[in-house]
Amino acid sequence: MNEYFSTKQCDFIKSPGIVKLMNCGSLENLHRNANFQPKFSDGLCLAYKHILAPNATFNFRYVLSQTLPSGMRMGCILRPKMRDHIIDTPQLEADINPSSLTTNLSVQYHPIPALRLRFSAQLLPRVWLQNDRGDRKWHDNISLCAEYYARHSTSTISLYNPSPNSGRLTLTQLKSYSSRLAFGFELLTEWENHNLSVIIPAIGGRYFLRDKSIAATLSFRGIDFTFWHLINCDNQLATSFIYNRKNNRSLGTVFYQWMYDDIRVRGSIDSDGAIGVTCFSRINDLGCNAELSLLHCIPTQKFSLGLKFEFDSAFD
Repeated sequence: MNEYFSTKQCDFIKSPGIVKLMNCGSLENLHRNANFQPKFSDGLCLAYKHILAPNATFNFRYVLSQTLPSGMRMGCILRPKMRDHIIDTPQLEADINPSSLTTNLSVQYHPIPALRLRFSAQLLPRVWLQNDRGDRKWHDNISLCAEYYARHSTSTISLYNPSPNSGRLTLTQLKSYSSRLAFGFELLTEWENHNLSVIIPAIGGRYFLRDKSIAATLSFRGIDFTFWHLINCDNQLATSFIYNRKNNRSLGTVFYQWMYDDIRVRGSIDSDGAIGVTCFSRINDLGCNAELSLLHCIPTQKFSLGLKFEFDSAFD
């Protein structure tokens, strides 16, 4: 019998893995290991997602809140074609508020696997009015972004609210120098009334271990520092420190995440005296996901409660 078609069981040999240099992502996601900081809300939120086709999803959301814009929003997500986890054709995300006609639009496209183009905008049709200078504005917020993924680095150029009178441009790069160390920089420039402001540089770096990570960014505008620790498979702990030089204000936060079966608990406490916790769980009887949000500010004695239900047609 041919040895290549032998039915004899093969014995696999275990060998230690070797981690080589890898792409560490963009500088914008430098603190991504500590991205489980809870997001608090108040009031009631009802969301529904329906899969219309393998590449089309319909979304519906209704919000009743005192701090967030209340009302109904509906939209869709179109994912035309994927190739090896890369968007081969443009991906479109859009939603609209029927009462105010406020529209959120996002388009992503990979013309080549190593390049990603992204466009996002919030359109406000009601501002089709001339201001005191006679300018006509048709958008409230718009951004353009291009990211190039090299073998060991990511370069990004972003443009925010571009117009002849004002705008902001950033150029960033983050590069891996070893399997654990990444270092990058950012150049920021703004212009207002045809006057170009000074270029503001910033630097950032991250040191990563299997269960720990330290990341920091430093610029003339402030400092951002995070430390992340993986206690075990179900528990994570992180701390962050932010200093804003312009406002001369700093904020320190400690937050954690605890996982148990279909339950996820996140909590935080900061130096301003705010204590909060969020609890996410799957409710199989109702066929939905539910999230409870609690936040209490000790100095002001203010308390907020939020409840969110997410229904999905593909809920299993």
